[in-house]
Amino acid sequence: MVGCLGSTYGSLEKLDNDYFLSSKTKSRLLNPTSSKAAWIKSLWFSVDFDHVTPPKYYQCSGPGGLDCKPCYQRSSNYVTDVYESPCPVCKRQMTMKVEYTGEEKGFVKDAMPYIIMDDLSVSPMSTASTITLLSKFSVRDVSCLEERIVRLRRKEALGLLKASLQSKTVLTDVFLRK
Repeated sequence: MVGCLGSTYGSLEKLDNDYFLSSKTKSRLLNPTSSKAAWIKSLWFSVDFDHVTPPKYYQCSGPGGLDCKPCYQRSSNYVTDVYESPCPVCKRQMTMKVEYTGEEKGFVKDAMPYIIMDDLSVSPMSTASTITLLSKFSVRDVSCLEERIVRLRRKEALGLLKASLQSKTVLTDVFLRK
């Protein structure tokens, strides 16, 4: 695989199911189907992207609002993300807004600590893994370490995507080599 995508995929594959919202969520992340799938549309990051709005869903409004007889008799539960699409049952326009109440947003549990490395590999974070990392990078004096808080906006997100296809030092390339 190009860039660091192989290490990202491999590390996510090895990550214990306990880190994910569910084993189904892990499977969806590792084996994506379609960007039109409802679950992917619910994954709006809590990141300050410019001009990002959550998707809207619509169902048949029928002649009497909620009581479209043909749809009701067939127990129709069709929804669309395209306003005024024709209802597959009665052919009227689907204009009644409905709210999506699917799974939690994202892939991982909030309370589970993990670390993302420069090559975008993901691993559980613990005291032992931190000591192992310090040893791996020959860090003898922890006072030389520096914490950086980065802001992830559209520009940085696109930079991460581009770098992940070309490099194995993604975080360094995007956030430290400005």
